[in-house]
Amino acid sequence: MTLTSIENYLKEIDKRSPYDSLRTYVYKKRPLEVWKNVWDPYKGKSTKMFLDVFAELSFPSHAIALEIGCGCGILSLELWYAGIRQIFASDVSYHACKNAKCNFEQHNADIYVINADLFPPLKSKFDIVIFNAPAVHPSRTNPFYSNTLWSNDINLLKRFLDELPAYLSEQGHAYVMYARFSDFDPLPFENYSRSFNIDFVKTYKGEHSDGGILKIKLK
Repeated sequence: MTLTSIENYLKEIDKRSPYDSLRTYVYKKRPLEVWKNVWDPYKGKSTKMFLDVFAELSFPSHAIALEIGCGCGILSLELWYAGIRQIFASDVSYHACKNAKCNFEQHNADIYVINADLFPPLKSKFDIVIFNAPAVHPSRTNPFYSNTLWSNDINLLKRFLDELPAYLSEQGHAYVMYARFSDFDPLPFENYSRSFNIDFVKTYKGEHSDGGILKIKLK
């Protein structure tokens, strides 16, 4: 694998950056607005993978759920339509929080929206935690790439796992998007084997990267 080939691959991912104008989509006959500079769930594969996983799961209606990095709110809204009635949705972007809140109100979904960096300042324990994490790569951590596609925090997933035990209920599960590249792995799982059971529930494998949706449970 050459540096040129991996850089060309990363440039292809760059093209999935958010649109600079409002888009309106319909998912399961449900209208959904995606505002300017908010992650577009129809770009890339991660949101579709989450929706595929949700379709295979049965969530108890009494569960308390948290989505981190909610963007336009499509995943939290899917949990709402699955019957969960205690949902918190957070995003580091205040603009994205407003977008999500607008979509929730349009669907009469009583979902609490919080502007926060990763976990919001709540004392609750959550039975379901969702994090459609942005991609992380050392060449994309400068401010030029600081958007909803790339994270400029090289330790983003490490920070998430370090904080997760304080928020995940004893029998709860976290579902996290994880991608590693041929020249960089943002999360060495062996460092967390004593704290969590970590399994893939949905995977993909390409020439330059692989990953999928992780299911994480406390040991």
